[in-house]
Amino acid sequence: MYCDRDESRTRYRYRKGDEGFDADVYGDGGELIVVLPGDSKGRRVPFSAERSVDETIRELAGAALDGYELASVDVDTIELDPAVVREMERTPISLKDGSYDKRSLKALILCLDLRRFSSFALEAGTEAVTGFLEKYSQELLAAATGMGVSYYKLLGDGAMLVWDDPAEGLHEGAVELFRILRQVVAEIGPGYGYKLNVAGALNVGEVYKYEINAECSGLKYRDYVSYAVNSIFRLQKMAGPGELVSGRQLAAAVGADWPLLDPEKKPARASLEGLRDEDYDEVRLIVPAMKG
Repeated sequence: MYCDRDESRTRYRYRKGDEGFDADVYGDGGELIVVLPGDSKGRRVPFSAERSVDETIRELAGAALDGYELASVDVDTIELDPAVVREMERTPISLKDGSYDKRSLKALILCLDLRRFSSFALEAGTEAVTGFLEKYSQELLAAATGMGVSYYKLLGDGAMLVWDDPAEGLHEGAVELFRILRQVVAEIGPGYGYKLNVAGALNVGEVYKYEINAECSGLKYRDYVSYAVNSIFRLQKMAGPGELVSGRQLAAAVGADWPLLDPEKKPARASLEGLRDEDYDEVRLIVPAMKG
């Protein structure tokens, strides 16, 4: 499908001291149209997942870009500085900047869910529900960003946080993040006339980072896929209100002796499709429910 240039332009701004160099990029099906300064028609180049747009521009510009650094990316006339671009890279939807690191890797994954939220949403008004979610999400994102999360996805009353190639001991920070959010929910929930709790699961495993390019919009969808990602949502369902559970892989990796989850508290095995038997049997309790 042909993308109208006025609607799909992405401008790459380069700087060398006080000098500037702007290149406009448009999507056109499986091709990119790169318009360099002084070239009104632009040049068509095949789109490649193996080469970034920045690399393509530099190849076409040659010596004209020597010494220049990419300063910002301007999508549809909205200029974004590099700090904003980096923050967008943590989310499912980001700039089609060609810098995404698609690969298989080990990741630490935290899955969160608000217990009793469905009842709250049914009984409370829209203003109360959105007000609560806004405050909760702000605290969640602030805490996650402070911990250097690689990626986050908000799923209504749920969330998934991912840390690529986690450093030793990083799981302890993720546990503390859960405790912080649990306290946040306990404090702000009553202000909306409802007692809510957060529950979660934490685990490590092999994942694959991938992306789907949307040529016309200049954006791309980013996500992770693997058994570790699928299973974390099943593990989360076994956590009670205020509890954080662990998969067996994390417990083994860090040598933790967290107690096994009480079998009587687990959902029926048949209700958790896609979860291996050994992972159902060896769920451990990292953080017990709050007292009182």
